[in-house]
Amino acid sequence: MQSELVLGILGGLLAIIFSLMRVFVYPVLAIFLGESVGDPIFIAGLAWSGIFGSIFSIVGGAIGSKPKVGGAIMLIGAILVLVSLVGSLSFVLNIIPFILILVGSIMAFRRKPKVVAVFTLTQPIPAQLPSDLSRAEYAILRAVREGFVKPKDIAKYLIMDKKEVEIEIEKLKLKGYLSKDGKLTLKGLETVQ
Repeated sequence: MQSELVLGILGGLLAIIFSLMRVFVYPVLAIFLGESVGDPIFIAGLAWSGIFGSIFSIVGGAIGSKPKVGGAIMLIGAILVLVSLVGSLSFVLNIIPFILILVGSIMAFRRKPKVVAVFTLTQPIPAQLPSDLSRAEYAILRAVREGFVKPKDIAKYLIMDKKEVEIEIEKLKLKGYLSKDGKLTLKGLETVQ
């Protein structure tokens, strides 16, 4: 389980609990302690801010496939929970969910999406390749044809070592299959067609 999911859900649940406490428990305690309850609309608005912030936080934490989107949604939730801190010290409890949600949001922004790379050619590698072309070089040409440009991306896609991919790319450039900037030449394109 991803930690930003845990932090988003935990922070969201705590924010809901503390926001509901703000609406139902705090006024009763304030009356017994002789304090002023304050404007009920203002208190309800702060509580709703915390509740909406917690919903955003839980949804943002649950979006694991797109960490930047999830992080942005969690950040909105953290800001809404922060807004609910305004008012009186009785709502200071929402500092805990705010910190949890903010940390989860930062972790989601910093996390890179996992690249699930399974090399499957739509067409098998032909039995007859040009004499100067190895099967690995052909696979790299196919990866370039499918839109991969950087050696590290090609290496992830083919489940190969990055250094080996760089060596093979240089060979393909020398043989005329790839241009100097790593794009397919006419010779390379005709080979992978």
